[in-house]
Amino acid sequence: MFRYTSFFVFLFIYAIFLICVLEVERFHWSEWLLLLWVASMAAEQINQILRNEINLIRGPVDLNVFAWLEAFAILLFLLAWLLRLFAYLNPSSSNMMNWARAAFSVDFMAFTVSALELCYTIKFLGPLLLMIIRMLKTLLQFIIIVMVICFAYSVASESVLYPQSRLSPHLIFFVMRKAFWAMFGEFNLNELEDQGTSCTNDPDVYNNFVLDRCPTKAGRYYVPPLLGIYYIIVNILLFNLLIAILNYKIEPVALKSKEIWQHQTVQLTIKYSRVIFLPPPFTLLAPLLWWCRTQESYAPFPQIPDKTKREELQRLEVEKQFAYLQSQNVHK
Repeated sequence: MFRYTSFFVFLFIYAIFLICVLEVERFHWSEWLLLLWVASMAAEQINQILRNEINLIRGPVDLNVFAWLEAFAILLFLLAWLLRLFAYLNPSSSNMMNWARAAFSVDFMAFTVSALELCYTIKFLGPLLLMIIRMLKTLLQFIIIVMVICFAYSVASESVLYPQSRLSPHLIFFVMRKAFWAMFGEFNLNELEDQGTSCTNDPDVYNNFVLDRCPTKAGRYYVPPLLGIYYIIVNILLFNLLIAILNYKIEPVALKSKEIWQHQTVQLTIKYSRVIFLPPPFTLLAPLLWWCRTQESYAPFPQIPDKTKREELQRLEVEKQFAYLQSQNVHK
């Protein structure tokens, strides 16, 4: 409970820092506090990995997601802070600060989502969270198919609407945006029907993206039917197929929700029984506590068992967990 209370305090300070404090000209004390906090999280996770208490490759799948998410959030925070430092050293570069703000915002979302790990202790939310994780994995695979169709429609429509366009990073953005928003019902038909009132045929103007380029006459007749076919394939066919696949994926989890929640609770208990009892940023005091332990005056941590003893303890944990689940099934 202390760890999660500390984490929510961290998120609150982080939110205030992003909305009210972050600026180019000077550093605020909250910025240094957040850096210290994240450094303590990084040190704790590195320590657990070195002691084989976190296995990012072979650990429990549901807990592994949050381990990877926390590692990603820590690395992204350090990257964002470096961008912010470069912006401070070079105030004339506004783009550097914009990139830093964007990185901080994504990092805040990653840290906030990682707090959902607390849901494993709640009987209803634990299995539901596992359903969401499995659905996201299926969705990521499904997005590859959608992206291929989206790319095909984008290039096909743009080549007829606006031929001989000048290659630039802005062009890539404008080519893909119409197909992306069409998936959500925003068709931008006014751009297809525009005949010169709010568009231009001057290359010097539309190549700088001051005004939109006027579509060709052939494109005004060719693209709407193509858009209809694209919408039918993506929204009606693929999205309904995705819903059916997701229903199939979550059904086994729903049938075994109680057993899954019990397993999640045990795994979460095992995870936090092996970490330092002090929450971040106080985990940086761990070396002092380890030194006290060597003096045999105070032992804040249990003795670290060797590999054979650890394997024996893990086997006993699995047996006790299985026995508990069996007893719960008997009492149903």
